[in-house]
Amino acid sequence: MESSTTNLDNPPFIRPILMPDELGGWGHIGRLKALNGFISVDATRQHLFSWTGEDSKAHGKRNATIVRPLAAAAGLEPIDYLQHHSLHYLSNAIWQPGQQRLGLGQSLMLLRPNVYLCRRCVQDDLQHYGMAYWHREHQLPGNYWCFVHESPLKCVENSKALYHSPSQALRNCSKSQFSRLEDMGHANLIKRFLQIEKGFLAAHKPLDGLAVTRVLLEAAAKAGVRDWRGANHTPFSDLLHSKFSAQWLCSVLPVFREKQMGLRLETIDKGLSKGYASVTAFIVALAALYDAGSSEIDALLSEVPDLSLAGPASPQIMNVDKLRRAYVKESGRHRRVAKRLGLPRRTTINHLHRMGLPSLDRIGCVPSTSAEEPLLRLRRAIERFVEDGQSVSEACEGLGLDVSYFENLLRATAGNLYQATRLMAYENN
Repeated sequence: MESSTTNLDNPPFIRPILMPDELGGWGHIGRLKALNGFISVDATRQHLFSWTGEDSKAHGKRNATIVRPLAAAAGLEPIDYLQHHSLHYLSNAIWQPGQQRLGLGQSLMLLRPNVYLCRRCVQDDLQHYGMAYWHREHQLPGNYWCFVHESPLKCVENSKALYHSPSQALRNCSKSQFSRLEDMGHANLIKRFLQIEKGFLAAHKPLDGLAVTRVLLEAAAKAGVRDWRGANHTPFSDLLHSKFSAQWLCSVLPVFREKQMGLRLETIDKGLSKGYASVTAFIVALAALYDAGSSEIDALLSEVPDLSLAGPASPQIMNVDKLRRAYVKESGRHRRVAKRLGLPRRTTINHLHRMGLPSLDRIGCVPSTSAEEPLLRLRRAIERFVEDGQSVSEACEGLGLDVSYFENLLRATAGNLYQATRLMAYENN
């Protein structure tokens, strides 16, 4: 299939709206599969590649460029998709000079082996949106708690559950190993860890690893911890082991299973001092040092380029009333609606289709023998069809309106009902 603008604007399948903070990737593919009745996950991927005109085989592995088709299906640019619907910017938060960046093919990776959900979030999603979805925040490393409902997350050991609705996964989930927030360690420490983790995720570009290391070492010196070369000083790993519960720490950094107090762990102690530790290790260390009581740590962190502990607000669904008013003002011309509102074209078009407001860009090009304005003829045909109960052909009779064109417009407006029935199958099977 040719990758033309028309094909992208009018795909031959339903594209679900991504919810605020919804985890993309597998969960998005699963919803596309369910809503459109594709026979398999592979068939869904191939349909996406075909629609965007990309050859998956030309890029090696079949997942190599899946970000671009998924982003297009969501009406987003790839960078926006990764920023708001993946963990990409957490796994790539700290980089050293010369370090190789992860490609797009690896950008939708999960950062822990299991997936997690909150039973009450599932219920709330069903009530507010008519469907449940996988929350990105629940998949953050070290997070076993829903801070919205103050309850432990449920664990699903098979990550392929992401291809299905979370409400279906509830049948096969198990209790978290931490039934209380206190079980994970000091509550404030865990919250601080998650706050910094979200800040790293929200930075949206790699931080200077050497700058983060400098901040960490200066803060560590004030807390009585020295770098790898210092003799007779408390190792980083001792500090972390004493601050966090062993069970939680081992779940986040498995290397701590080998930890013995007083003995260094090279990947932690030397890694943090030299700047090659994992992002998670840096975050655990910063959380522990923040709790050490030094009010200067916030000031030190402010010196690190682009580090922000206050993440951006989750993307919200577009204002329906504003879209409808703009649609009326621009006589149903989708591109003009996007331009009027200053919104991304693809995203605007997706929302208008889901509202049952098809594009009227071509209405003036439809052959007609009538002298009436195209919009007036269309309005009269819709009145006949809706109010008078006439058939499609009867509604068009005498108006010079092309029957197939009118039928396609009506078919486009039925998308909401079609998507709703697909969601029923998705939620109940």
